[in-house]
Amino acid sequence: PAAGLARYARPRFEWWDPVRKEAEGVYHAYAGWNTRGAAEMMRMGILLDDLARRAGPQAQSVTVVLNPMDRLLDLDPIHRLANHWQRHDPTVNLHVLPQAWGLRHDLIEPDAENAQIERVNPVLIDLIENADGAAP
Repeated sequence: PAAGLARYARPRFEWWDPVRKEAEGVYHAYAGWNTRGAAEMMRMGILLDDLARRAGPQAQSVTVVLNPMDRLLDLDPIHRLANHWQRHDPTVNLHVLPQAWGLRHDLIEPDAENAQIERVNPVLIDLIENADGAAP
């Protein structure tokens, strides 16, 4: 319901930090987010979940990478999507990064505070290079 209502509401810009009204963290980050964009992302997620219940992914291979320490995302819908796809195509791979790493939301941002790209990038590169159907 929130995604549907937000689609028709007047778009608003929300600051990450409404007091300072500037970007947090890295210099190239957005200073906030748009309600219309968030609503469209929710709507796309709902549509994708509905499609995934009926059919597998159209890609030759899919690897879903999850960060269990991400506090900005609800990971349940992502698990549900991967499970739907796996019912249609058992080659769909769900890779969960180690919780012990304590990764942040922006885990591939090299300029982020407490970035751990020396841990994350090798895992992502390995998943890409060893994916079924991956280009040489």
